[in-house]
Amino acid sequence: MPQYILIVDDNLANRRLLDFWLKRKGYRTAEAENGREAVALLTPGHPFQLVLMDYHMPEMNGMEAARALRALEAAEARRRLPVVAVTASEGLIPHDEFYAAGMDAILAKPVCFQTLEKVLHRLLPA
Repeated sequence: MPQYILIVDDNLANRRLLDFWLKRKGYRTAEAENGREAVALLTPGHPFQLVLMDYHMPEMNGMEAARALRALEAAEARRRLPVVAVTASEGLIPHDEFYAAGMDAILAKPVCFQTLEKVLHRLLPA
C-alpha cells in the first residue's frame, strides 16, 4: 500500500508540483491550504505517514501548525508524525526554531526533488 503524504501550502502551484512529483514516485497525497486546515485533518486515526508543511501561510503558519500537532500528539499519546518544513525562508530563520516547533527536517524552496527523496527515505517507515 502506498504511503500517504499531506501537502500543506497556501500556494496552489506549489501544492500541484509536489503532488505531481509524489504521485509519480508512487505516494498517495492529500492537500491543505493552511496550517489550521492541516491540523483539522490530523485527527486521531488519520492516514498520513508524513506532512510537507509550508512556513508562510495565512490563518496558521507552518511552525504554529507543527506546535499544535505536537501538543495533540502529546495530549492523546499518539505516535509522532514526521513533519518537514518546506520554506523559502530557510536561510532567514534559524534551523533550531524550526526544530523547536516540532519539525523533523527542512527543505528550501524551490524544492530539490533529489533532496526531498532523501528526506522521505530517512523519515518514512520502511
